[in-house]
Amino acid sequence: MAVEAIKPPRNENKSPPARLFKDQERAVLQYTDEVAENIRVADETFAKVNAFLSDQEIVELTATIGYYGMVSRILESLQIELEA
Repeated sequence: MAVEAIKPPRNENKSPPARLFKDQERAVLQYTDEVAENIRVADETFAKVNAFLSDQEIVELTATIGYYGMVSRILESLQIELEA
């Protein structure tokens, strides 16, 4: 299919190519993926985020991830469609 041919390359876990992000952005994305998928993050991932975010900022990041997860679960389970 022609559309498939113009899609940018992606790695095996379907994330955007790492070269598009700075180290701090990659650390936040990894943290977000692990919180959303596994609840608990790996020590290495936490250490990377903790190297440049304060404890309060990590709490805020984690709360934001949880909030968006909650909203999506509510919208999906109640079958609420977005307005066009």
